[in-house]
Amino acid sequence: MVWSLPEEILGVTFTRKAAGELASRIRGQLAKLGTLARSGLVELAPAAAARDALEPKVSTYHSYASGIVTDYGLRLGIERDAIVMGSADAWQLASDVVEAHDGAHEHFTAAKSTLIQSVMDLAGECAEHLQEPEQVIATIEEYLASFEALPYIVETVKPRTAAVTKQLDVLRTRASVAALVQKYAEAKRRRNVLDYGDLVALAARIARDVPHAAEMERQRFKVVLLDEFQDTSHAQLQLFAELFGAGHPVTAVGDPHQSIYGFRGASAGQLFRFPEIFLKHDGAYAGTAELTIAWRNSAHILAAANVMSAELTAAQTRKANAKLAAGLTESERAAAGPRVVVSPLREKPHAPDGEVVLARYETELDEAEAIAAEILERKGDFTHRTGAQGAMTLAVLCRRRAQFSKLQSVFEARGIPYEIVGLSGLLGTPEIVDLVATLRVIADPGRSDALMRLLTGARWRIGPADLMAFADWARHLARRRSWAAKHRVDFDAAALQGEGDESPQETPDAPVVTADLVDASSLIEALDYLSPDYWPEGCRPLSDVARTRLLALRDELRVLRTFVGEDLANLLGVVEKTMLLDIELAAKPGSSIHHARRHLDAFADAAATFMQAAQRVDLDAFLAWLETAESEEGGLEMSPVESNPDAVALLTVHASKGLEWDVVFVPGMNAGAFPSARADRWSTGAKSLPWPLRGDRDDLPEWDMNVPDLKSLMENEKLFADDVLLHAEEEERRLAYVAFTRARDYLMCSTTVWGSGKKPLSPSPFLDELLPLTEGTHQTAALGLWREDPEEDAVNPISAGAESAPWPYDPLNGPDIEGRAGVAQRTGRRENSERSAAAVRRVDR
Repeated sequence: MVWSLPEEILGVTFTRKAAGELASRIRGQLAKLGTLARSGLVELAPAAAARDALEPKVSTYHSYASGIVTDYGLRLGIERDAIVMGSADAWQLASDVVEAHDGAHEHFTAAKSTLIQSVMDLAGECAEHLQEPEQVIATIEEYLASFEALPYIVETVKPRTAAVTKQLDVLRTRASVAALVQKYAEAKRRRNVLDYGDLVALAARIARDVPHAAEMERQRFKVVLLDEFQDTSHAQLQLFAELFGAGHPVTAVGDPHQSIYGFRGASAGQLFRFPEIFLKHDGAYAGTAELTIAWRNSAHILAAANVMSAELTAAQTRKANAKLAAGLTESERAAAGPRVVVSPLREKPHAPDGEVVLARYETELDEAEAIAAEILERKGDFTHRTGAQGAMTLAVLCRRRAQFSKLQSVFEARGIPYEIVGLSGLLGTPEIVDLVATLRVIADPGRSDALMRLLTGARWRIGPADLMAFADWARHLARRRSWAAKHRVDFDAAALQGEGDESPQETPDAPVVTADLVDASSLIEALDYLSPDYWPEGCRPLSDVARTRLLALRDELRVLRTFVGEDLANLLGVVEKTMLLDIELAAKPGSSIHHARRHLDAFADAAATFMQAAQRVDLDAFLAWLETAESEEGGLEMSPVESNPDAVALLTVHASKGLEWDVVFVPGMNAGAFPSARADRWSTGAKSLPWPLRGDRDDLPEWDMNVPDLKSLMENEKLFADDVLLHAEEEERRLAYVAFTRARDYLMCSTTVWGSGKKPLSPSPFLDELLPLTEGTHQTAALGLWREDPEEDAVNPISAGAESAPWPYDPLNGPDIEGRAGVAQRTGRRENSERSAAAVRRVDR
């Protein structure tokens, strides 16, 4: 038994919110212990009865690592004033390193932005697994040297295939990226900055190389509590093993079935190795205990979750048996430490049954409409907002962010307020898309795609015929610019309006002007050169209404460009007001002004975060930062915001970890989508640390590279790819387990017959495994609407038949598309708006 003061207790978890909850629970248990000690009913240590004790130390993993670096880093030459970079600053520094690369690049096939992200990802994995870039380079060069010496087929002179050459180029690119990671690390040292990966890696290095650190931390904290241990990385495991191993009182709590952050370095095997890493004083293995009662979920929801966990437990048993079959004796297995058993979850005493519904709908729109109908049935009419809607909370958990748009469309049409969690989801909302498009137009004359978003949007509404005429004007502009360059004359109004080869007087000694890529048919430049009274005869006619709108947009953009050099926050405010976004959102029916503009406010907060962390704060850097957030599925790390209990939470399953709701919907459970048919492996791409260098390599599939020829190497890579896909399915299963256990009382899992392709979709194997719960005398799930497979020659109803719609469409009622079954219709808004305007006019009279 260990007695300690409250301030001698260390609790560590992952988020600030979880740290607050853990601190509250520790204080609550200490208060109960103090009351018991003061009652005299039992004999406890005097410390238990103290009333003037200090607070226990509860921290996040990164915060604790930061404290170790600050307190002991000088012993390894790490300055105390080193600055921890944010995501934006780290991305910009990596961008500078990539742009300065002057080495070989013939094997590069990725875009610059992909290389930048690869540098950041590989740097993060090196930190998480305590590897130096030099070791990565040496390992890959050793692989390359051995592979280059191999024939394609042993004892033949047959040349290697293009696939082999491509595979070797992948390894060369990995070595080049590792060299860039090395330069990235040098740049950080020169600037005296660290990133979050450095904190944990340096803390683990201090714990290993500075014995004084372990001695002091052991004296400071008599008891250590490690929460969510299944999500720790190899570096975090080594940090706490070096500081508090060898018999120090350490308790780790975790659920290996909820280890879903493998892409961030977490390993589900960490918890299983805890008994053999954190040994007792006498060298015996640490004890284990199970916490199997789920206090959150109702009984039927636990039954669905246990279906997912049963296969995970079976997979863990198969891996253990495979090691025995590989030659490990029973005595050797016993010497490897005790098995950590994970039993099925059990319901709390007097737990309600709850409700689980499985459904299969015809299309994604039908699925979204069914979800909306269930929400309205349970939550009431959201259109009359006189106050709080009640305590019930609801969430829709999607496997991919691409699923959001259909749900958003239906929720808006049905008047259901929703809240998207995460910056990447924020960047997909209509008002933010328009705002970012405007920023791109004023910053880059080559972003014709962004201008098209504005031209075809609800505000300017340029129709197809006028867009084609405007494209003719852009091509005319490009031809006249080329003509002016060829004849060495100024590109002025006279050169622009010349219809033939005749031109103003040429300047004989003028330098030859070479056309740049931007001189092609840029719509942004075409807009800037648009004249109110000139139109070429060879172009299709432009309507007067379109010309008026285009000129107004041109003048608006010219004004906005004058603010580009000013403070970024001021620029965003000016763009918002100039585009009338604030007025448009304020007029949104069924929403208060604060609720309607919540996305704009969240975007402003994201910009403020960027400005605080970035060294280079200008529009180009901000747009590059946003592109990174948009391209990555998880988006850039952002501070969590308090959710609105009156809104339906719309988020990915990954983002739902640690949260809970009364009602949860999990749509899109189709084969190939959930579980995903895609799985990253280190033999492809350029961003992954070679798995033989990872700290958790024993838990990962292995690419057998001990081969006599290159053909065998490629065959083994295909087998490796199959093994990785099976390994990834386990993580997907854990993801489904997390999604199901977010629900307290109601869970609906659904799939669709049709997606966007020509062939029908199959239900997810996870959903198939739940179907037996709807059968028998003790059903724990109900079968909702379930569409059977269509006939063999059936046509997707979304794409069947001709489609027609007026364009531009009414921005209030939305597009009226005849012949399409995949769009939610918003009717009545135009009529309501006109009635309101008529009422205002009557009052004015």
